[in-house]
Amino acid sequence: MRLASTDGISNSAVPSFGSFTHSRARRIEPSSAAAGLAHEISNHVMLVTGLTYIAKRSNDPTEWRRALLKIEDRCEDIAETLRTFMAFSSRREDDLTMSFSAAEMLAQATRLLRPLALDAGASIETNDVEDAPLQGDERMALQAVVNLGSNAIRASCQDTGRVRIRGMRLDEDTYRIDVEDNGPGIPEPLRHRLFRPFVSGNPGKGGRGMGLFVVRQTVRCLGGLIRAESSTSGTTFSVELPLIGAPSGAQGGC
Repeated sequence: MRLASTDGISNSAVPSFGSFTHSRARRIEPSSAAAGLAHEISNHVMLVTGLTYIAKRSNDPTEWRRALLKIEDRCEDIAETLRTFMAFSSRREDDLTMSFSAAEMLAQATRLLRPLALDAGASIETNDVEDAPLQGDERMALQAVVNLGSNAIRASCQDTGRVRIRGMRLDEDTYRIDVEDNGPGIPEPLRHRLFRPFVSGNPGKGGRGMGLFVVRQTVRCLGGLIRAESSTSGTTFSVELPLIGAPSGAQGGC
């Protein structure tokens, strides 16, 4: 089984993002993700318009209420999407020139995740973590790992759930973080669009499907990439981040 690109999980060869990039622009500019977000929002607006059309032509109060609830839900989706996009567009490049300890960041992520794991009856293993100095905003990296860990806990097997977090140097420029669960895997129909907005890898378990989209954008802002591998015995998300001193490359930021 091969790792998937950030747009989903497939069995084909994986195109990489390219080399790490560290732009010198004062403010991080939105990337082509803006076009994707505009498309998703447009779809939701069309649905709202359709629901409004149905409600206006119905004399059934029950039908009105059903339509209004659906419209409210779509508007919340749109609002969350806009908040996410605005948060990334407002980040400054200065935040990405800092450095932090990979082991300390992963230890903090584990502390934040333990109460959630305990509540779900799952365990977290972090015995295989190599320390290294990473480049970028520690808060952003922590957000990404906690988000992946939360998803892994929800996806892990009930009563026997297990989440493993590993960190290791791949080479002199790259550090990899793996977040692995022992759940049933991501449903096949979702794998090719896993990192798109409003798509949840854990359908039926809450969330609006923005988590993995946010993680992907966060990792890209850090100059890294994210991949995923899934089967019926579990799922592993792998995040590759630049070490201090890693050369600039061709990949765009947020």
